Amino acid sequence: MVSEAEATGRGGIAIISIISGKSRNTIVAGIKENKSGKDLTKGVRKVGGGRKSIKDKYPDISMEIERIVSGTTFGNHENPLSYTAKSTRKIQRILSGKDYDIGHDVVAGLLKELGYSLQLNQKMLRVEEEHPDRDKQFQFIDNKVKSFLKAGVPVISIDAKKKEKIGNFLNNGRAYRKKNEPIKMLDHDFLIKELGKVTSHGVYDTGRNEGFVNLGISSDTSYFAVKSISR
Repeated sequence: MVSEAEATGRGGIAIISIISGKSRNTIVAGIKENKSGKDLTKGVRKVGGGRKSIKDKYPDISMEIERIVSGTTFGNHENPLSYTAKSTRKIQRILSGKDYDIGHDVVAGLLKELGYSLQLNQKMLRVEEEHPDRDKQFQFIDNKVKSFLKAGVPVISIDAKKKEKIGNFLNNGRAYRKKNEPIKMLDHDFLIKELGKVTSHGVYDTGRNEGFVNLGISSDTSYFAVKSISR
């Protein structure tokens, strides 16, 4: 970069500054160093002479993290993706107590390598005793689904969400926008009587991997479900 500025001649510093994004002062300082005749390789770090990776420093670090989170790991045992209830900062503190000098951001990277991910809490724990035939019921349904799909008979999954107010109300979603140009929403979540509320009802065809959503205002859930499926 400095050599190009010198070779360009008059105006070279300004041109290289624009192209490279480097300041004029940085380029001027580089030209002065070139003209000084000093050996600029002194003090330059050799290849491989940098800071060791965390795995080189602590070869057992992944195994240690696995031990820490193993007691709080959730997820389907057949699914390679798991998640942990301990935060990266908590894991970092535990590791610090075991003389591991490691940052929480590095812990996050190692967890990702081990197949862990951040997930929301789920309602999975039952208050009452599980029905003894619960698994048999689901196995029966599962077998029926498989037999229907094999025979080419449609199998659908349906679900209705709670009623939502209609209008330009604030939601928790995010979208990329230009800086300081957010999508503008209403400043209050008051019901707009003229628009009312709407219920979304989803129908998913598992065999064709297709789905759609109907919107309705009926408070009769069963009626709405039948009409939605028929359409």
